[in-house]
Amino acid sequence: MNTQTNYLSFAEQITNEDHKQNLNLNPYAWNIIINDTVDFSSNVNSPINLTSFLNKIIINCEENPSLLPFPSNVSAIANQKQKNFYSLLSSTLPDSQDSLVRDAILKQLMLEYTNETSKYLKKHTAKGSSQKFRLSNKAYDLICSVPKDDFKTIIFKKPGIYLKVLFEKYSLLPPSEREKIFFYDIISKIQRAIEQKQDLLITTVNKKYDVIPYKLTTDTYLSHLYLAGKSCPHPDTDKFVPASFRISRIEHLELLGHSGCLLSKSDAKLLDKRISELDIQFLLSDSVKIKIQFTKEGFQKYQTQSYLRPAYTEKIANSIYEFQITKYQAIAYFFKFGKDVEILEPEDLRTYFKSEYAAALQSYS
Repeated sequence: MNTQTNYLSFAEQITNEDHKQNLNLNPYAWNIIINDTVDFSSNVNSPINLTSFLNKIIINCEENPSLLPFPSNVSAIANQKQKNFYSLLSSTLPDSQDSLVRDAILKQLMLEYTNETSKYLKKHTAKGSSQKFRLSNKAYDLICSVPKDDFKTIIFKKPGIYLKVLFEKYSLLPPSEREKIFFYDIISKIQRAIEQKQDLLITTVNKKYDVIPYKLTTDTYLSHLYLAGKSCPHPDTDKFVPASFRISRIEHLELLGHSGCLLSKSDAKLLDKRISELDIQFLLSDSVKIKIQFTKEGFQKYQTQSYLRPAYTEKIANSIYEFQITKYQAIAYFFKFGKDVEILEPEDLRTYFKSEYAAALQSYS
């Protein structure tokens, strides 16, 4: 039972032949989207085309509404609410002669619900800056398949408002949740491979790996989504080691079928241990003992800067600490400390810091 039918359908409002649509978003949403076109590209020097990016988000959300229930699944939510109202009214007004009263009350309840939702949208969709983009044929067909008497049309009224809400809600998600939307196809393949115990062939920039997948997980700060498992360079298939792959850095992925190289319980236990100790993004490299001396200010920085911060394994002296981490993690976290940390061991890492700081000094000389 629908509340109103006097709205134009989305299809009736997108009348230009090239399916161009105006998108008005707040500055925060635009900033997130532009950043994602860079961050989600397998090649950071070549951002994803903005129109392609927007269309992919629309298609994935429309085809899989559970990815972003509001607004993608708003029709199902409203229909369920209508069923609940109908069930409640049927139990209080069971007689057939009360059907007209019941229908009138139901219509009024749903009208109030859609009006309240529309008021909420008006309050939370302030005008921002506009940009036109072309809806792909698939995105256009999905958007325009919404009937004029559907709750999605009744609540949002215009396709531009619907898309504004969709992208502004998208922008409020943590990065790893946004990756789940954009990379839905890849993630679905990986999940299928895990469930069916199939190996994967993963292509990153100029490299291929045979991978025994274990699980999908995020880093500590929900910044990115990773596949953990065991891998080796393709086609050398006999030296599998613990590894992780950031989903946004995968260029291509294929299911290889059942190779017989399954993860054992001890493999899974080892992977979980390494993820816990090293964090998922540092899984591939071997950890080493790294000895660091802090200045007073350096240790204060260590205590306050939590992003990628490794835990030390031993305090050697008042200002010297030992870490069991990868060299990559040491560089990622400690390099920014400058004069406030000194790498004591291993020698090759100490040399790396020294040469990089010297090169930076040369640039400023």
